[in-house]
Amino acid sequence: MAELVRRTVREELAGRFILTHPMTVRDGLRAGRIRDAGATTPSRLAGLALELDATRFLSVTLHQAVEGAIPIITLSAQSFEAGENRLSWAGFRSASGLDERKMLGLGVIENLDDLARRTTRRLMEDFLKPETGRTGRIKVPTPKEGTYLRSMLNTRTMSKMAVLPFDSVVNRQPQAAAEMATAALMAVLHRKGAPLTHPGIVDETLRRRYEQRYGGLDELSRAALKIGGGARWFITGTVETLEMKGGIEPVPWIALGVRVVDVETGQIFWIGGLERTGEEEENVFGLDRVHSPGELLDGMLDGISAAFLRTVEVERDGSK
Repeated sequence: MAELVRRTVREELAGRFILTHPMTVRDGLRAGRIRDAGATTPSRLAGLALELDATRFLSVTLHQAVEGAIPIITLSAQSFEAGENRLSWAGFRSASGLDERKMLGLGVIENLDDLARRTTRRLMEDFLKPETGRTGRIKVPTPKEGTYLRSMLNTRTMSKMAVLPFDSVVNRQPQAAAEMATAALMAVLHRKGAPLTHPGIVDETLRRRYEQRYGGLDELSRAALKIGGGARWFITGTVETLEMKGGIEPVPWIALGVRVVDVETGQIFWIGGLERTGEEEENVFGLDRVHSPGELLDGMLDGISAAFLRTVEVERDGSK
């Protein structure tokens, strides 16, 4: 499945970019002992860029690929400019074979490969037209002023944020759930125009300080994150529930909490959480149900981030 996603990505980008040959990329990654571009510091990526004669990197992650009568797939992607210490772009897409279902049951996708190709193409469409963005369609609480769209944010003055890996206490595949939530939050914040610290800087800070618990950082780790990544806030959270419920047409059930922490003081500045199921979006015909856990997660984080971004902006402005 990973190879299918990789081929589809290259097909979608061919003709728009000059793509380095995959064998050359593989050799460069091996020589630099790089396994994940998203967990690699800007300085190491700059060295890899010279090695590959590249100016931009795109890293795609396959989080979930579920075969069966109703396939599910979840993908994320991140883009980095060589030498920059920030995340250039982040995207997240998740789909179920039931997402395109119409009246009389038409439009169901039963083949995982077909669903993977379609979802990968849509993720690349987001990458090629990042300025359009996407808004979550899940009904979640939003600020009194209304949905907090990207156009409402003052991206020139907004303080930089660092997304730390989520914790997970779910029973099945907790690490996968945590990684999916982390990737979804980065994509949501990028859509809203929030400046994000390069995830490679975050990863290096955690590894150098031997931080195993991501829910909080000691003073030296926070200082390293502030100096190295320019972060004013760090954001993390916990996935408490992520499972499928129901029989023939299962829907996701997700509960999570999010914390925004002041990098300088280590104090929690904002905390919130949500619990939702895909059934809450159902209309009279059941056509608006959310069957993909990634899509539900994306929508939930879209609403949560709307609330804390407004709070962060109010604090910066010194007003209420």
